[in-house]
Formats: sequence, C-alpha cells, structure tokens
Amino acid sequence: MCIRDRLFAIGLQARKLTHIIEHSTPFAALNAQLPVIQHPRIHSPMLVGLHRPKIVVPRGFEQLSSKQQSAVIEHEQYHHHRGDIAINIIAYAILSIFWFNPICWIAYRRFRDDQELACDAQITASMNTDEKIAYSRALLTYSQQASIGMLHTHYGNCLLYTSPSPRDRQKSR
Repeated sequence: MCIRDRLFAIGLQARKLTHIIEHSTPFAALNAQLPVIQHPRIHSPMLVGLHRPKIVVPRGFEQLSSKQQSAVIEHEQYHHHRGDIAINIIAYAILSIFWFNPICWIAYRRFRDDQELACDAQITASMNTDEKIAYSRALLTYSQQASIGMLHTHYGNCLLYTSPSPRDRQKSR
C-alpha cells in the first residue's frame, strides 16, 4: 500500500469520525473534564478531537458501574492530558512512510500498547484491589475484537463503525 493509499484511508477514517461526532448524543458522566458523547455504533470508549476533544462511549456504557465508568473516563482524560492524539498522528504518519518495514509495524503496535499501559498504570495507582478488579472487568467488556489501525484502542476494537446491517435498518424503521 503506497503513501497515497494510506492518506486516502486516513481521510476516510476522518470523515467517519466526523460523522460519529455529529450523530452522537450527550452522555452525563461523573467527574468528566471533557465532554462525553455516546454513539450506538462505537464498540469501545475513545478520545477524539485535537482542537475540541471529546470522549465517545458506546451504547450500553451506562450499564457499567459508576466506578467503572469513572475509571474509563479518567483513562481517556489522561490520554488527553498526555497529548496522545497528536503523538499518535505523528506516529501513524511515520508508519505510513515506512509501511513496508515489518519492524515499524511492530514498533507502532508496541508504542500504542505502551501508551495504554501508561494510562492504566496512572489510573490504577490510587485504586484498591476491588476497584482494580472492577476496572479490569470494564476493559474486558470492550476487548472482544482485536484490530490494528490508527483508531485502534486499548480495548481491542477498531472504532470506526460499519454500516448498519439490513436487520438493524429494519429495526430502526
């Protein structure tokens, strides 16, 4: 895949992400310093936006306990505090240039994993054992599908939603 194809793919992801943000509903989250929105086609929580950051959570997020919700929101806020979105854009741009080198793909994946582990370490540092277990369960809730990409999350999901299935379209009518 050439650089032009990668840039095209990034452009598509950006358009889909914009669509997600525009079609999300506000979500009232405890202790959130950033706006939190909810979208039914998102599979795991994520931080979006360089200039006006928001946290996007999936449908069903309210089913987590308030401690789990707070921990996940705090995790995403810590990504913002660290400036991870800007750093990820730079890292993905470098990966796009050296797309043919498997070591770069491994390094990129390790880099992303280390970002997530750093956020987890920060969040869990002040938790007791029960809170750590609850947070781990929240992570497991969102770790069903593994993928890699610019919008890959620590929870294991690629965050760009797919088109509704015919069955889902019929349900919404």
